[in-house]
Amino acid sequence: MSGLLHLDTDWFRSVMWKCVLVLALLGCAMATGLPDSYTYNYGVTFDEVKGYNITTTPDVDCAAFAYFEDMLDEIGWMPIRVTTNGDYNDTVQMEAAGYLEGYLYQERIFTHQQNLWDWYLFDYVPGHVFPDSLFTYLQENLDFIRHNVETKPNDDYWRGVGHVLHQFDGVVLGYQAAMPEDGSQYQSELDLWMYQSAGDLLDLVVAVEPSMRPDWSNMTPFEKDMRFAKDSHCTGLVKLAGDYSDVYVSQAAWFFYGAMTRAIKRYTYNLHDPAVKAHSMAFSSYPGFLYSFDDILATEDQGMMALETTNDIFKTELYDNCSPESVLTWIRSTVAMRGSSSGQEWVDIFKRYNSGSYNNQWQVIDTKRLLPGVGAQPGLLTVLEQIPGYTHDADLTDVLVEQTYFPSFNIPYFTDIFDMSGYAEEAADDFTWSYEDNPRAQIFRRDAPGVKTFDDFKTIMRYNKWQTDELSFGDSGNAPASRYDLREDAAHRMGFGALDAKCTSKNKITEGIAFEAISSPTYDDQVPMTFGELYSPHRGLMEGPYTHPWITWEW
Repeated sequence: MSGLLHLDTDWFRSVMWKCVLVLALLGCAMATGLPDSYTYNYGVTFDEVKGYNITTTPDVDCAAFAYFEDMLDEIGWMPIRVTTNGDYNDTVQMEAAGYLEGYLYQERIFTHQQNLWDWYLFDYVPGHVFPDSLFTYLQENLDFIRHNVETKPNDDYWRGVGHVLHQFDGVVLGYQAAMPEDGSQYQSELDLWMYQSAGDLLDLVVAVEPSMRPDWSNMTPFEKDMRFAKDSHCTGLVKLAGDYSDVYVSQAAWFFYGAMTRAIKRYTYNLHDPAVKAHSMAFSSYPGFLYSFDDILATEDQGMMALETTNDIFKTELYDNCSPESVLTWIRSTVAMRGSSSGQEWVDIFKRYNSGSYNNQWQVIDTKRLLPGVGAQPGLLTVLEQIPGYTHDADLTDVLVEQTYFPSFNIPYFTDIFDMSGYAEEAADDFTWSYEDNPRAQIFRRDAPGVKTFDDFKTIMRYNKWQTDELSFGDSGNAPASRYDLREDAAHRMGFGALDAKCTSKNKITEGIAFEAISSPTYDDQVPMTFGELYSPHRGLMEGPYTHPWITWEW
């Protein structure tokens, strides 16, 4: 028996993951709404001289393996499952995982990027062109991150950032290997860094170019309404089930409808870095993105979940605190997710090197802190809010227990963040900016306590009865699942709203299910969305109607 205590753990782990891999190569059950079985149908080989190469006949010597299928028209998602090979060092594993992502999604990356930039330049960027200062800022940021990764190999934080950077390097290699030889879809390293940073760009464009900052004080109510609608990115909800039997977690992404080039992902990393605490992560996403962007993420081995909704910055002088010598939100959220086993650990990692971009409210749920049938322990729900130059976080488990739910709807919870961002002045004139009185707050206050089952929870995240619900105030945008394309006033109508819903829970993760998810604007009580005459760049997407089903995404 004593010999067993001295087993080579790296050897044992290598044998175990190879056994799992063989089962996957042979095929096994996958997910409701998806194929009945899957096998790893792609792999990437690595050679010190030849570099990385894709193969459609993967074996156990590959550096990483993937199941991938483009099912966008059928179910609204392009699923990918990636596992890295623990026989390789961490850099090769992460580059190989990124190579698969960049190679397999290459054309979808290009069309999604074109749709994104058309929308950004039309709706967010004055002059409809990205300023040169933005490209300079992003290059300086990439250089800063690469320098710290290369010079601080013994620092847990920068090693975690390095894992993301190496995966990004793999995306660049994979994309460029798969792109057409005529160069028509060429993307440089900086182009793809900018693409990865799509969420951060919502703030960075105006941070680097003060002349482009919105002048909220001189906007008409109509202009404020349209700007805030487009800046409102998502609805979130955490709900305690009765008798503490479960905790439900969900996020519905709000964005322009042309962004429905959706991916759903599961990555399993067999890294050797002792600072990595979560090795298997699932999230909804987009082609080529190494993070969620929606955001909702879950880790299997740590039982952690995180979601966010985006807040506005009305006091735009805060952007003067932004610096390229920072770590962008898309990287920090990934490092925090992979490196934490508690909510406090998550926020402590995340708030380092605050970029002041993609300023969100984050809700972090540690399902280990829920004792079914007993109660909620401190640390079940940790909330963090960020603005340029400042963050505020707190354990809000007591609030969740008292209310039985905790909502998120693009308005800060913490008073200091609320005031410093400029919400107080806006709320004084318009209740829709108020944390307590905005329409979604009122709808959740009325309906969330009545959620009894997981199916009830899914229903409330798809809720929109604006024609008859007095709390929507006659506006199809005032609901958990907004539909701005249905506004009665054509001048206020736009191809924007809740694109989806992703729902999970402690029990679902225990049962081997990462998410139940749907990719379509809500059609529960509304006509299905069709692009038609809506302005919403949508290369590569079907015209509609969008009535995709719920799917179950397993670990």
